[in-house]
Amino acid sequence: MSHIPVPHIHLRGADADHPGASLHQWAVGRLRHLSWKTVVVAILTVAAVTFLLLALAEIGFSQLVDAFADSSPLFLALAFVASQTRFQALTLSLRGAMGGPLPWWRTTQLQYAIQLFALATPGDSARLVMTVNFAAKCGFSRAEAIGKAPLATITGWFVDFAVILIAGAAVGGGLHGSGVTNDIEGVWPILLVAACFVVAALVALFVVRQIRERVIPPVVRVIKETWYSLRSPRQVAEIFGGGLLERLLYAASLMAAVAATGHGISYWEALLVGGGSLVVGGLIPTPGGIGVAEGALAAGLILVGVPEASAVAAGLIQRSFNVYLPPVYGLVTMRELRTAGLL
Repeated sequence: MSHIPVPHIHLRGADADHPGASLHQWAVGRLRHLSWKTVVVAILTVAAVTFLLLALAEIGFSQLVDAFADSSPLFLALAFVASQTRFQALTLSLRGAMGGPLPWWRTTQLQYAIQLFALATPGDSARLVMTVNFAAKCGFSRAEAIGKAPLATITGWFVDFAVILIAGAAVGGGLHGSGVTNDIEGVWPILLVAACFVVAALVALFVVRQIRERVIPPVVRVIKETWYSLRSPRQVAEIFGGGLLERLLYAASLMAAVAATGHGISYWEALLVGGGSLVVGGLIPTPGGIGVAEGALAAGLILVGVPEASAVAAGLIQRSFNVYLPPVYGLVTMRELRTAGLL
């Protein structure tokens, strides 16, 4: 199968010595392997993960179909609107990270184009490469683009952990409330698989010298450089405000997805489960977090009292609106951005 055109910045001279250059070049290498074959494999992986979740939760496929068939169109629409609005929040955060004018509509289009590549590439490699390329085409120097582009993503990590801590404190002992403890037996296999993935990733990161030397030093240097580059309170407000708004909208989308299946969770629970799935999905280097994020969503929803079939259905609805459908729009927006000379 033919390869999908990959945006790329050629680093030369002093640019190649920039602290973030090696991280950028590693990400470029990952995107070069992207083809339509990898996208097809990603789709098949989603199907396989779905059946694995059904088996782990000990529910039949017909139960999942019934959960989808009985979904509320109104809440599905609300979940979709919230999921798409979060891309505007990502645009706000990126504009703050760059500290300069980026065209709002084109930057929003970029977020969708990123989703096309993120579905078939691990971690944030697609976001790193495409954001750097876009910023350079919008007038930023290569060194400035490489130094500042990762800041929005790095800020998002801090926001994720903060949201999880606050939401976890708010939920408190609610996980052991009525009806929840009866669902623990159905969720422990999913939690065990997710925990194994997390442990394996952490072991690989800190034990395998090649991975540790390639990943950790560039990330640390980029964090230091971009953090000290912040000078404007408005810039800080846009970065953190956009990151926080994106997480709040993600939780709102999850809450609506659960409501669509006929069940309900509190907004704090949606923040906790949604934030936890984002962190777990980010820790495991799988394309688009496929497999890991679905398992984390299903496990988290079951733990807060959502029945197994509805939990799996709501998790798939959430992932479809936020991860699987955006690449369809991303294919269109990527072509428009390339035509405009911005990718």
